[in-house]
Amino acid sequence: MHQSRVKVDYLTRVEGEGGIEILLDEERKVREIKVHIFEPPRFFEGILKGRRCEEVPDIVARICGICPVSYQMAALKALERILGIKPGRQVRLLRKVFALSQWIQSHSLHVFCLALPDFLGYDDIFQMAGKHRDLVERGLRLKKLGNDITSMLGGREVHPVSAVLGGFTKLPPRSLREDLITQLEARQEDAHAALEFIAGLALPAWEGERVFGALSHPEEYAIDEGRWRTSTGLSLAPEEFPDYVEEFQVSYSNALRCRLKDGPYYMVGPLARVRLNFEQLAPEAQRAALRLNLNFFHHNPYHSIVARLLEIVHAIEACCEYLEEAPEKEETISYEVKGGEAASIVEAPRGSLFHWYQLNERGFVQKARIIAPTTQNLHRIEQDLRELVPAIAGEPDGEIARSCAVAVRNYDPCISCATHFLTKIFHSVFSRPH
Repeated sequence: MHQSRVKVDYLTRVEGEGGIEILLDEERKVREIKVHIFEPPRFFEGILKGRRCEEVPDIVARICGICPVSYQMAALKALERILGIKPGRQVRLLRKVFALSQWIQSHSLHVFCLALPDFLGYDDIFQMAGKHRDLVERGLRLKKLGNDITSMLGGREVHPVSAVLGGFTKLPPRSLREDLITQLEARQEDAHAALEFIAGLALPAWEGERVFGALSHPEEYAIDEGRWRTSTGLSLAPEEFPDYVEEFQVSYSNALRCRLKDGPYYMVGPLARVRLNFEQLAPEAQRAALRLNLNFFHHNPYHSIVARLLEIVHAIEACCEYLEEAPEKEETISYEVKGGEAASIVEAPRGSLFHWYQLNERGFVQKARIIAPTTQNLHRIEQDLRELVPAIAGEPDGEIARSCAVAVRNYDPCISCATHFLTKIFHSVFSRPH
């Protein structure tokens, strides 16, 4: 037998441009595995330098068309810490609804349109819709619900514009918020029915352990407040995050990667959140998980699809609660521009999102650092392939490529988010795998 090079030139059903390359020797043993990221870098941290702090939330929202709210929330929280702004209860609760709207629409897009065809044996959602029309329609209704909430609070569905330092430029009247609660309650049946279906999927088995990381809060299922914890016992305030997590470069990727400084790669995202914060899920979400006998206390990454659906159930329930509790009277926040530095961590749909800013005394950005969820997952993804391929190396090359693409897609990677860094060896920035 000869060496075999298995390639996925372009990953499909993911955001951004990347591929997979696997080298097997004559005995079909793994010699090399690479997840290529050839999406061009976009230098967002450099773009932010010299911009006024008020401009930052709108600029960072352009990093991602799927989760712009998460980038806005992370920037606002870090900048407000520098400026000493403390939003009141109304803004804090409505921001949580705003952030959860991204979870609902992003999770719905990934589960129903991108990942579910893999687990049901279809090439895409259009094939799947032939036999599972009801399921697809449920997914599209949930996606629309998330979009509608984002639009109501943010002014538009993609790259919303109303979130500013201290709150929102304009908030919807109480009557529209009550209509939104009615819409949320109407979609609960879709979410529960879809969760029950997906809980019954025969997901691929997995052996091997991993470290999970997510924001945690003792009183709520953490979205934008709390400490960053790992399944190995690490507990960090946002400003401590860079002391324990390091970014590094590999020659075949335009995206940085992350690992804990004491060695292990880790996984962020819905599976990590559910595993670390199950007790803080909304009551109906917890009851549904227990009724369906869902188990998240293992290391099988394919259960991410179940965790995503469970988070949709949670998000709908939590949004209703936050909308009902948010005070009616709008808050007025005033502040004075000043210098300083601060960090924040929020939970984007794909996992923990870290922001850090340094402002001068006139409120202009001196330095910025952003670590996206996909940056943190990339090396864990490659490690997953190293654990997966030996078990399937005897299969035809095409089947190996398909299984590896499913394993990568399972993370819902957002490659564009991960390619925003500034410092890079330029001769490799514009290279492509051959």
